Amino acid sequence: MKELIKIETKGSSQVVSARELHKFLDVQSEFPKWCSRMFEYGFVENQDFTEVIVKNDDNRKGGKSTLIDYALTLDCAKQIAMLQRNDKGKEARQYFIACEKSLATAQIAQTKVYATEMPHVRRGLEIGKELGVLEVKKLELKYELGILHKLPHSCKFCGKESKNYHANTQHENYCTQNPVALLSPNAQAKAYATSKKGGEIC
Repeated sequence: MKELIKIETKGSSQVVSARELHKFLDVQSEFPKWCSRMFEYGFVENQDFTEVIVKNDDNRKGGKSTLIDYALTLDCAKQIAMLQRNDKGKEARQYFIACEKSLATAQIAQTKVYATEMPHVRRGLEIGKELGVLEVKKLELKYELGILHKLPHSCKFCGKESKNYHANTQHENYCTQNPVALLSPNAQAKAYATSKKGGEIC
């Protein structure tokens, strides 16, 4: 595939020079004004684009001058190309999409090679998948537990129903610390009378 616009790797991202994109699109307005107008469409600095200082040969002074450029993510570059609404913009967008597909295909092929030729890498990929499944199960159980905690519960000592798990736990603690509460009303009255005479509540 012919390279229309240079795509570079910066960290884990594929980026494009805003100046190169501006030049390819044959934009008539000056670069700073064009960038300012494009970025107003909701692009976020240090997420969709990053400012870059470029040193440029200055033939008039025999030295170097500095220019401001921007490293655009491929997604940002695609959207900016689409905003041009002309043939050049369409061509640039299709080129970026093709580059992304080519990169994804290469990464899949590389992973398959590693998985085939290196057993420990293959096992690592399998473990990664298993961990992913376990993480999903964990979230499902957490959700179900949340629902169970909101359902009515009955005290295992006296059978009284509480509106949720937390309230039931508090009631069960009360029953544990106050065994008289488990007696029938008549038995409670008798126990209370006994305690008044110096007897023990059982």
